[in-house]
Amino acid sequence: VFGDEQHDALLPLRTTSVAGRSVLERRSIHLTDVVPLIDSEYPDVRDMQRKYGHHAMLTMPLLREGEVLGVISLLRKEARAFTPAEVSLLETFADQAVIAIENVRLFNETKEALEQQTATAEILRVISGSVTDTQPVFDAIVQSCQRLFSGKAVALVMPRDEVLESIAFAHDGKALESRGALDPWPLDRGSGAGSCILDSRLIAVADTAQAGSQFPRMPQLALAMGYHSALFVPLLRGGAAIGCLAILRAAAGEFDAQEVALAQTFADQAVIAIENVRLFNETNEALARQTATSDVLQVISESPTDVQPVFDIIAERATALTAARYCLVTRLDGEQVRLVAMHGVNEAGGAALRAAWPQRLQGSTSIAARAIRSREVVNVDDLLALPDEEYAPVMKRACELAGFRSGLSVPMLRDQQVVGAITVNRAETGVYADKEVALLQTFARQAVVAIENVRLFNETQEALEQQTATAEVLQVVSASMADATPVFEKILDSCERLFGTQDLAVFLTDGQVLSQPTAYRGSFGSWASSSYPRPLAGTLSGMVLERGRLMYWPDTLAAPEVPEYMEQIAREHGNFAGCTAPLLWKGRGIGTLNVMRRPPRPFSGKDLALLSTFADQAVIAIQNARLFNETKQALERQTATANVLKVISGSPTSTQPVFDAIVENLLRLFGTEFAAVHLLRDGVVVMP
Repeated sequence: VFGDEQHDALLPLRTTSVAGRSVLERRSIHLTDVVPLIDSEYPDVRDMQRKYGHHAMLTMPLLREGEVLGVISLLRKEARAFTPAEVSLLETFADQAVIAIENVRLFNETKEALEQQTATAEILRVISGSVTDTQPVFDAIVQSCQRLFSGKAVALVMPRDEVLESIAFAHDGKALESRGALDPWPLDRGSGAGSCILDSRLIAVADTAQAGSQFPRMPQLALAMGYHSALFVPLLRGGAAIGCLAILRAAAGEFDAQEVALAQTFADQAVIAIENVRLFNETNEALARQTATSDVLQVISESPTDVQPVFDIIAERATALTAARYCLVTRLDGEQVRLVAMHGVNEAGGAALRAAWPQRLQGSTSIAARAIRSREVVNVDDLLALPDEEYAPVMKRACELAGFRSGLSVPMLRDQQVVGAITVNRAETGVYADKEVALLQTFARQAVVAIENVRLFNETQEALEQQTATAEVLQVVSASMADATPVFEKILDSCERLFGTQDLAVFLTDGQVLSQPTAYRGSFGSWASSSYPRPLAGTLSGMVLERGRLMYWPDTLAAPEVPEYMEQIAREHGNFAGCTAPLLWKGRGIGTLNVMRRPPRPFSGKDLALLSTFADQAVIAIQNARLFNETKQALERQTATANVLKVISGSPTSTQPVFDAIVENLLRLFGTEFAAVHLLRDGVVVMP
């Protein structure tokens, strides 16, 4: 705009115009007089200068993140430079122009995106309400596409046998009379839809009039329906096209990337609808299975401390849902496989099976043991046809009595560790289908959940008991500042309850001698009086304190390094498993906490950790009592000296009250019956 005149001339985008150079070089250009530069640098502005008669020019590019959107040009008839303030103001206007352009762009993009999102959301709503019927979804898709693409017509095409048919169709009204043109047509590459489906690829046609060589039927159909460009998007499931979405547009021209992506979204929604219906139909079949698994889960929730009811219902449900006649649940116990549940087995077969179990894992030929060893599914069509080395005669005999022929066994896995197996059998030969294998694997996972629940419940209960015990000991510690004995007693009470033993003792030492038990339970009392005190060296406590760590031996008579007197105690009073934890204070051994189990029973890692905790608490109690008594004694001494000093300050002329106060404090602090102060006078000791 120059004054009130609109300038609509097109300027070439090159450096020979001032505005063009400003755009290309992304910088402002300030000329006091452009006329002398027209011939040499800016010939493209000659006509404009002649028309408007301007001399001074100032151009400012409109920049957005380095991209040039346009340019603002100021023309002044006088050959007079623009001031810095005017230049700054133009920069501000340029920024505002960019903001305005960006606002309009964002508004239009937002509006377009909102329309697209609304359309896709509407289709999703239709999908959610049509889980058994795809037609409402297909109709919504073609209607939304026809509106958003301003299409002449939109069709959703599916193959049926050797032909293609339009199963949903939307049009602009003018194409209605040509609807018959989309009646079934051959499934071949003579049409865009046929090629799209057969090749599982997207096809875009910018000009249907030029597509006859590639798609022979397209030009005639396009002429009849009045469209000149087309987009065919495959409906892909598992990488293969099961249909296509055909978008037919009146104008010729390419579909841009955004339009292609939107069409792909609609195609994906059509596939979702198809999959939903398929899954719904499969759900009816799966409902019975889910009901069974939910029954198992309910039993799991009702049996947090006992896994047997879970095994029982799994055996029952697995039998019914796999069309099997029998089910066995086996559990791995160390190196043995044990039978823990059976269903459907007759009396004779049940007796034979119970007699055949437990079995050693490594030597067993049962398919349950094979599944456990291999951690894989074992699916056998005829057990009786297996050679004896693969299926032992004792198992074949049990099969004959029970009526087994085929068998399927699935391992129960917990973090890649096998805990057992579930096995189903039929009287008929033949392998089990994948669905049946998957169902049995589901039951196996539920069995593992039940086992894990019981384990966690027991561990939680055990941990709670241990925490309660340590908390109780700490409570006694806080209440027994002057005497550690109540703490020792509480520790032994807790050990007796948690470790299931009555043979316990706390020993203290001065570093040279191991005293008699400070606190004890059980058999320690019967032989401790004759065995202690004794030199620390050569004792079990001495060994533990020297090493500065807990020692544990599961069998005293078989242990390689227990002291001889411990072996003698084991022979005379009965063999035992033992554990001794050191009581350490600043690296110095002050005693031990001893626990025995008679007859020998192993201590778990948690038992040993808990025993160390109790030992630490005993040390805390000992040090608390020591510090308390030392503090009390120091306080009494300080009080006594303070009392004497007070008497001194109150008797500046007489020493007798001071001597009396000294004697009184001596009697109290040292607990003696006599104390005296004597003075030396003239070589004679006299009583003052």
